[in-house]
Amino acid sequence: MRNIIKRDGTVRPYEPEKIITAMGKAFRETAAGTSREEMERLLRAVEKEMEHKDGGWAVEDIQDAVERVLMENGRYEEAKRYILYRHRRNEQRAARRAMAQAAGVPALDGVLAKIEKDFPGEAYALTVLNTKFQSFVKPGMGADAALEALVKAAVELTSQEAPRWEFIAARLLNARFGRSLEEQLRKRGIGGLYDKLRRLTDEGYAFHWYFVGDGVLLREWTALRDQLALQKTVTFLGRMENPYPVMKAADCFALLSKYEGLPVTIDEAKLLHVPVIATRVGGIPEQIQSEKTGILVDNDEQDIYNGLKRMLAHPECLNEWRENLRREGDRNAEILQSLMRVFAPKGA
Repeated sequence: MRNIIKRDGTVRPYEPEKIITAMGKAFRETAAGTSREEMERLLRAVEKEMEHKDGGWAVEDIQDAVERVLMENGRYEEAKRYILYRHRRNEQRAARRAMAQAAGVPALDGVLAKIEKDFPGEAYALTVLNTKFQSFVKPGMGADAALEALVKAAVELTSQEAPRWEFIAARLLNARFGRSLEEQLRKRGIGGLYDKLRRLTDEGYAFHWYFVGDGVLLREWTALRDQLALQKTVTFLGRMENPYPVMKAADCFALLSKYEGLPVTIDEAKLLHVPVIATRVGGIPEQIQSEKTGILVDNDEQDIYNGLKRMLAHPECLNEWRENLRREGDRNAEILQSLMRVFAPKGA
């Protein structure tokens, strides 16, 4: 079975129908009629041209062979159209890469390739979009600002003659939002956390995870939970004026952030004698005695998973840490009362 070597070096199975489709476009542009049998005869001639090639067939070599076959069979006008077709495709490809590179978002190339496929025609050529976009690009522009500029470029290209640029702008806006969402989920570790909860559930551990709070990403978090079928494992309680009864009833409090300062919520959990599992970031190591009042884990996917699994597999640790927090709280209360007596006004 033959393979095709694409321009980026990836290998794909050989699909002869794609050659027929490309030649068919050239024939349609010249209004020259041809039969399926004729197209298949030309295809066989192209394949014969390629027989001497060892290993996979490079895309460029196949296209060169198509040009030669068309010329040798007297299809000069079709060959000319095919050459122009190749040139336009190369320009489109270069425009996609230029925009993805300027935005600093490699995945944008795939988004633009889909747009190119869904919005054919010179009026919606990506070369036009790239020209407009490059006029907005500034040195040092970040990815989000660049994507915003790309959306703006598509909006400004919308006209009575080319109204579908509005739909292209919507596609690009959705891509920008998706990237922003992924970034927010990555920073908060939400996507990775869900994967860990799904894995622990599949391994047979029984638990329930409560999220307290809200925010602009709550809808997306809920959708991701449903996508992973974690409705029976994860509950969103929303914003609560008094979250302490929920916190006190919990077996442990989790704060698995990638970035933190000195979070008050950990101190609140400790005052309620609730063991804490948290990432070893910011000032958190100063708040938790790992293995005594909770557990610290590295800001690492596997270590977080191991920490969660340990707490589920060894509930006796949670009981021990809860008791340590209670004793620590009693000692702190005694110290506070002693200080109050020392500094109390005389005669009080």
